[in-house]
Amino acid sequence: TDRILARPRILPRVAEIIRQQDVAELSQKLDALNICFSPINRPEDLLTDPHVLRPGGLVTNITADGKPFHVPTLPIEWNGSHLGEGLKVAPLG
Repeated sequence: TDRILARPRILPRVAEIIRQQDVAELSQKLDALNICFSPINRPEDLLTDPHVLRPGGLVTNITADGKPFHVPTLPIEWNGSHLGEGLKVAPLG
């Protein structure tokens, strides 16, 4: 709860520190530290992101009217398997 309450104070400070970083250098630092990140600015950027395009990172689901669409999976594995493949969107109502 305290962390949530501190967001108005902490987030601007973190944003300012990140804003001062060179994107390429920051990416190298995060990679070296094995910290997950992605330079996503718009939703459509997800479909070209290397993390999303990894095996199991992008799955095909079916809309309620039977049309396929691609979505990123959660970056979670359960017993060695990626989550998300084969999930169906529930129909409205």
